[in-house]
Amino acid sequence: MSQSAIKRTHLIYGICLSVVIVITALSIILSCYAIYGGGDGEFSRQIVAEQFSKIAALVYFCLAGIVGGVILSICLPVIKESAAKENIKNLKAHPNYFMTRERLAQKVSLDSCEPMLAKKIKNERIKRVIYACACSVLCVACAIPLLIEICNPANYDKYLINQSIIPAVVLTLIWCLCALIFCLGLSIITRISQKAEIAYLKEAISLGASAPKKEDTAKAKKETIVLWCVRGVILAFAIVFAIVGVVNGGMADVLRKAIRLCTECIGLG
Repeated sequence: MSQSAIKRTHLIYGICLSVVIVITALSIILSCYAIYGGGDGEFSRQIVAEQFSKIAALVYFCLAGIVGGVILSICLPVIKESAAKENIKNLKAHPNYFMTRERLAQKVSLDSCEPMLAKKIKNERIKRVIYACACSVLCVACAIPLLIEICNPANYDKYLINQSIIPAVVLTLIWCLCALIFCLGLSIITRISQKAEIAYLKEAISLGASAPKKEDTAKAKKETIVLWCVRGVILAFAIVFAIVGVVNGGMADVLRKAIRLCTECIGLG
């Protein structure tokens, strides 16, 4: 079979499989909606089994289609043309501004730069620290009201589980989305600041700035060692507390609560 026929076969099979997956996903969503909105009775495994048994054949057919796609890719592989490989080789890698800035910073000593350039470089570094601190404060500000709300026992009713859990989940998603937006903003601003510092460092190198002295390099290495020691201490504390939680039965409590949540709330298990 020619490569054009193989590609056509893969395309048709992929379209058909995508349609089946979408239909299966919609069926699962409708079944879940039927389970939750199927009446005022309590959830049970029988209700879940009754609803999902209606779409079992479709789910198995979808899984068989996925397995068939894997078999098709093995039996009829698509051979990439040399031109495509050349295009892939010619693609430029996405620049890593952090590594570029670190590499250039090792070649430039601020004491040997022009005063204005040195001031601009320091300002960019100070800006990034301020941005990171501001983002941390905003994330903590998002976490505090969320923790106050979801950790308040008065917000939960053992007889109205859905009415208690769903608002907590929605609130969690909203605050997490806010924190994610802050972190994305920090990433964009940090990238812009790093690009600006890279331009200043290149200008300093072109003007004849010298590399840092060995004392400065040793100081940087010492700071790196201290940083890794702090990380190691935090990791050790995390491991110790995890072990303590397992030993004192905390993990078993969480597991029992998770099992009860699945069996009593959504009717699984």
